[in-house]
Amino acid sequence: MLPGLISLSAIALAAILVTRVLRPAGLVDAFLFYVPIFVAHVLVAGFALSALNELNRLYAWSIASGVLLVPAAASYLAMRLFARARLARVGTASTATPTEDRVGSPSVRFRGTGLSRGDKLLIAMLLFTALVLAVVNFELALNVAPHNWDSMTYHLARMAYYLQHGNLSAYDANFYAQVIHPKNSTLLLLYTYLVSGRHENLTQLVQFVAYGVAIAALYGICRRLGRDRYSSLFAALVFALLIECLMQATTTQNDMLLTAFAAIVVYGLLGFRERSEQRYLLLAGLSAGIMLGVKASALLTAPKLAVTAAWALLHRNGRGWRSLVNGRIAGNVAVLALALTAGGFLFALPSGYLENWRLFGNPIGPESGPALEMRKITFEGESASYILANGTRNLLRYAFDFLSLDGLPRVDVDDCYNERTTSRVPVPDEYLNSVLGNLIPFLQRAVRAAPAALVRMVGLDLETQQATRMSFRLGKLPASHEDHSYWGIFGFALVWPLTLLALLGLIKEPGMRVLALSATLFVLAQAYCGQYDPWRGRFFLTAAVFAVPLVACCTRYPNRLWRGYLTGIVLLGCLSAFTAVWWRASDRPWQMHLMTRLQQLTCNRYNYYEAIRHFDEQVPHNATVALFLGWDRHAFEYPLFGAGLTRTLIPINSFWRGPQAIPLQADYLLYSAGMIETGPGDIHLGEDWYLRKLGLTGQPAELAGTSNGRFR
Repeated sequence: MLPGLISLSAIALAAILVTRVLRPAGLVDAFLFYVPIFVAHVLVAGFALSALNELNRLYAWSIASGVLLVPAAASYLAMRLFARARLARVGTASTATPTEDRVGSPSVRFRGTGLSRGDKLLIAMLLFTALVLAVVNFELALNVAPHNWDSMTYHLARMAYYLQHGNLSAYDANFYAQVIHPKNSTLLLLYTYLVSGRHENLTQLVQFVAYGVAIAALYGICRRLGRDRYSSLFAALVFALLIECLMQATTTQNDMLLTAFAAIVVYGLLGFRERSEQRYLLLAGLSAGIMLGVKASALLTAPKLAVTAAWALLHRNGRGWRSLVNGRIAGNVAVLALALTAGGFLFALPSGYLENWRLFGNPIGPESGPALEMRKITFEGESASYILANGTRNLLRYAFDFLSLDGLPRVDVDDCYNERTTSRVPVPDEYLNSVLGNLIPFLQRAVRAAPAALVRMVGLDLETQQATRMSFRLGKLPASHEDHSYWGIFGFALVWPLTLLALLGLIKEPGMRVLALSATLFVLAQAYCGQYDPWRGRFFLTAAVFAVPLVACCTRYPNRLWRGYLTGIVLLGCLSAFTAVWWRASDRPWQMHLMTRLQQLTCNRYNYYEAIRHFDEQVPHNATVALFLGWDRHAFEYPLFGAGLTRTLIPINSFWRGPQAIPLQADYLLYSAGMIETGPGDIHLGEDWYLRKLGLTGQPAELAGTSNGRFR
């Protein structure tokens, strides 16, 4: 733990010093500068250690962190000396950092004076709900093993492989996502795992912290737009209680991390618009580079960020697009372009794009083989009429997905029993389950009845399988799951209606139409860029960065009908937030605490629990295992490493190099049924997995069901 503490302290101190050099204006400002600077130090250290094959050694992280502290300290000392010299020249004794709290300054000081009783009640409900659920999610992150599907198949699986190899280089992965996807988020997971003393549960804190960062950024964005503290806090808390935000906060995915950095980019652009200080452009460029290195889908945020950047840069002095000819504006555009370029070179290209280009001739990944699956879901190469027809269908499909009571409980009588622990669990009785089991679907149908009837009236078939990854259903029930949920009641009853009003120019507050346009562009890009994807709710979180600030414009509108409506939405939204966390689809808190680690890891694919349990029982924890798993099966590889990641796994069904020979050092071979011929001594572990024990000192590949060193 000592090397981890040294590394964490050195990077934290380095980030503090660099943040001080940039002279933030207020607490929120300082926090939103500090986060990307801290992450940048971790990424730089990680890329350097990967090049030295020392990524898995904590003492190497300590040394790298200490090295990074040196230039940070030098920069801070240089700034202090320069400030003193300047003060001596002008003859003033003031050395304070500007922290003025003018209109739009992102101060967090909040007073209830001037608020009505109704205002205080609404903000109290939102704040209480957000704080309680944050505590619940934090406790889950500490005490429950990570269990998200994508985490088991590639987020944490490739973290374990990187630790095993000591670097971030491509390897013979069975699943293409482990290699071709950007690596910044995985590097943060790896660092968290190491400095926490290899505590796998704490890897979930990366997204949990990102959740908090995004909330702070939403508050700051609203303040930069000139909203008062109450309205800004109100909007930030609405964002915090969006169902998909709550679901993502405790996973080891990367969508909340992407959202947090998108919010910081927007904050930086708005900060520049208000204060005309180029350090905000540096913040935006740095954060954009990190964001692109988190996930390639960040490219879809480019149009909406460009709209916001144009508004922030070109309308700074109220001269509209003619300000392009202004030399100062041109200089600011050049600074932003330089910052974006530097962020891309430092944090995006090394995250995997350069390696993909070197290996596959394309920065996104190979144009053939199993990884082509992700390219097939786009509309690339389709005719304009095909894109228009199916993109419009997708737009309506996503509209229905948003028009959902996500968060409200979907419970059945069977939920009264925990099949994984074969014990009675403290859930509502069968009568309540049956009532909710009938009531929630009825309410869902009622909410969608009018638009569904309209769609049928005009003859649009949204349930066709054309241009879909999975068929859309108008009767889809509400969800409380990180891959299936959208925004819930707050989304369709508050955020999106205000977005439409702003888009139509009915909300005339400065900048709100720009944000509404940005959010709309993102939705259109998602609809018209590729096939309908029922798991895309988490992708829309970045749209919330632009849409939710519109809430801050209307929180104190005095109309009685509006006040009554807003109160009802807050009550229902808070209720659905509580039930979303308590009745999560696959990982309800009361059930998770009754499970073993292995049961927790497999709760999203419990049919493989027995196979993985048998594997864990029969394969020693220090064994070397060759894996011949299918390219398209999304196997839960992470649990195979064992507690503490002590096993060595060697994938040999490479998605990019084809089947490889069984390495001589392998003690066991784990393979999927149908991949090779089953031998007489092979053990069926469960489902489609088989285990073969190899020779104690390795054995020739042909004796293990291969020919000439490769599988038939």
